[in-house]
Amino acid sequence: MWEFISEHFFSSIKASFFWWLLGVAIGIIGLVFLKKQGLLNRRLGFFKFMVATYYVGIPLVLGFSIGTYGIIRNVEQEAVGTANEIIGSMEEVTYPAFHTYLVETVDSLSPNLSKEELINSFVNSQGEEASVMENKVMAVVLDYTLDFAAGKLVSGASAVTGVDGNVLVKTVSAIANGDFETFHSELFTLVNKFVNSIIGKLFVPYYATNFILFLILIGLPAIEMIVSPIRYKKQLSVEGEAESQVEG
Repeated sequence: MWEFISEHFFSSIKASFFWWLLGVAIGIIGLVFLKKQGLLNRRLGFFKFMVATYYVGIPLVLGFSIGTYGIIRNVEQEAVGTANEIIGSMEEVTYPAFHTYLVETVDSLSPNLSKEELINSFVNSQGEEASVMENKVMAVVLDYTLDFAAGKLVSGASAVTGVDGNVLVKTVSAIANGDFETFHSELFTLVNKFVNSIIGKLFVPYYATNFILFLILIGLPAIEMIVSPIRYKKQLSVEGEAESQVEG
């Protein structure tokens, strides 16, 4: 998946330009609101300098965070679109080829053969170069197909128990005999949902990292804005007491 993200990252920067502008605009509007509320007023030089950095930093932070969200969202949508195209191609081309392959090899299957070995053997038999994304989606779909078929056709088997050994041989035999054809449409409807959910989960760490970074960058000025009015009121109170003592 990282290879796919790196391939589509730079094209997504341009496509997500609106998100960058939206973030900067929200930052500027937020600063105007904070200024009207008096939350940006400072008396000491150092804190005045800090507030001056907010006028540049806050719009940039929001622009970066929302823009990065736009990039991740755009890459995720491209990944989903690419996966859907691959699944459509698999339904029309790859699955029939897989079925034919199982028909030809069912009599020679070993009980010790694993799903991964069977899938890799099929992929290698095709002799076609595919992208990393295509290979990953193909492996996931075929793996899911065997689990799904086992749950439908083999007594006592399911995606929970897994498909291996004798269960795999029985599953392949059932598919080769044509027993699985009535579930073909249901399979690819579920495959679409399954693959899309996997893609969504793969992008969760990227969204989470971006959000955590946003909280860290925006949290520092937020804390300062909360603490400064309290400090300012205490300072006024101390000055008021001092004046009262002088007058007394």
